Amino acid sequence: SHSVSMFGLFLVLCYIVKPLASEDVDLIQSLGEGASTLAQWFARPQSMISFLNGSQPKLTDRQKWAFAWMSESRIAVDVGSSSGPLCSILARKAVSAFAVDRDRTALRKLRDSSFPIHPIEASASRLPFSSNSVDTILLLDVLEHIEKDALVIDEVYRVLRPAGKLILSAPYKGLFRFLDPQNLRARVDGTLTASTMHRHYSD
Repeated sequence: SHSVSMFGLFLVLCYIVKPLASEDVDLIQSLGEGASTLAQWFARPQSMISFLNGSQPKLTDRQKWAFAWMSESRIAVDVGSSSGPLCSILARKAVSAFAVDRDRTALRKLRDSSFPIHPIEASASRLPFSSNSVDTILLLDVLEHIEKDALVIDEVYRVLRPAGKLILSAPYKGLFRFLDPQNLRARVDGTLTASTMHRHYSD
């Protein structure tokens, strides 16, 4: 009926206006120049358009948004960075870029790479930076894994400059949070506890 068709249209629009994934870019490029030009209208923010020429690493949609929202910074810090592709481009918007993680294997990969980023082994609740010294902090899918999340936010506030920017992502406490794949897997494995549960957050 009418409501079903409107819902279908809504799903199509959600798919179109989302940040382009790497697979989307590959498909669009194969369709020719006209398709690439049309797709640029849906690649927001504008800095995402550069993905169409293949000059960027294969980031997740979330990482694309985070990079697009970053301001030009003197110091930028990716907390809980792992060794992902975002580390390879942070220096494009920062004089000094730092990757902070407790995973020594991930940090070793960064040290062995040619990425222009400084890997640091440290806890998110004890960042090795002076107060009011950092321009941009990325905290992408990290907070839900930390037991004392409020301490992390306090620490971020401490090291950020007064006009600094925190770019944060965390699972939303919405209707379908019971489908969280990490929690479902832990339930099946019998390893789900209050301390290991993947937390979800309201606004």
